[in-house]
Amino acid sequence: MSHEQDVANRIDGAEINNQLIELANIGGIEHESTEDHPIHLGSNRMALTHHDLEARENFVAPLMAEAGMDIIDDHPLSLVGRYPGQDASLDPVLLISHIDTVPDGDIYDGVLGVIGGIAVVKAIDEEGITPERDILVVSLTGEESSRFNIALFGSCALFQGLTEDELVSRKPDGPTISEALSEVHA
Repeated sequence: MSHEQDVANRIDGAEINNQLIELANIGGIEHESTEDHPIHLGSNRMALTHHDLEARENFVAPLMAEAGMDIIDDHPLSLVGRYPGQDASLDPVLLISHIDTVPDGDIYDGVLGVIGGIAVVKAIDEEGITPERDILVVSLTGEESSRFNIALFGSCALFQGLTEDELVSRKPDGPTISEALSEVHA
């Protein structure tokens, strides 16, 4: 059997689903169960809110550590876990998604990319494989537009920085991105 198949066989879909449900409970709303959805939750982790930051610190970061990753960057707009490869001079493999949500959002939207990426790294670690290059799992904040009326500002911040116009983005009667970032650092 190939290493790829061994890794794939270690990935437990039921465990991933349970983690998604557990994460959805951070700021989530339980909806009436149906036959198709015995556990039916809506996620409410708007970017840079208490629930968003709690999910990163108390759920995602520990999962990264459990999977054998080091946290190499942890600031309000991204959480980056690194699984070391054989040659750090090579460009890393990036697995990027987000855990912030729209109000009453689906438990899989974006979040599956982060939790699934961690599950892949955990399986690689359990197989004792050292990849040729580093693997980075990046959990961005600010990919949904629902709190500040601008989407993908976490990606923009990580790859090119935010402009003054982006930093003052807001919904009516809500804080700007800059104000929310200041509250996080307070």
